[in-house]
Amino acid sequence: MVRIGREGEGTFMLRLAIVDDHGIVRAGFREMLVDELGIRIEFEAASGEEALQKLREQPCNVLLLDLALPGQSGVDVLRVVRQRHPDLKVLVLSGYPEERYALPMIRHGADGYLCKDCDRDELLRAIQTVAQGRRYVSRRTAELLADDLAGVSVALPHE
Repeated sequence: MVRIGREGEGTFMLRLAIVDDHGIVRAGFREMLVDELGIRIEFEAASGEEALQKLREQPCNVLLLDLALPGQSGVDVLRVVRQRHPDLKVLVLSGYPEERYALPMIRHGADGYLCKDCDRDELLRAIQTVAQGRRYVSRRTAELLADDLAGVSVALPHE
């Protein structure tokens, strides 16, 4: 059983949604998580619009959200989720590099950012961390945050 909540609060079933336009990616994440005790895949969606519609019908605790979606992008979905579902935890899972997208997504309200090439243990850690109401950042994103706080530019010269 997944431990969600603060010390002494017990456990509950974590309801998860996977939003990605590639069926094989959704299947891969589902396969990685299907046998994990305490996690139930509430729904999957292939577009931003579909995700927002399903959120109205089937609430969840954590939304795994890709950025590159047809129609409404993941950025648009995050914006709407923050307005309509402020308590929903959003973990962005993207193929885009952390150097370019992690900090802006966290600034826009994502609870965490993770590259899709992560391993199963890191994915589970990230899901559990955001489900507990904390932020999840990978080691690379933590370095980017530290550089940003120190005033070190991580942008390429042409940007």
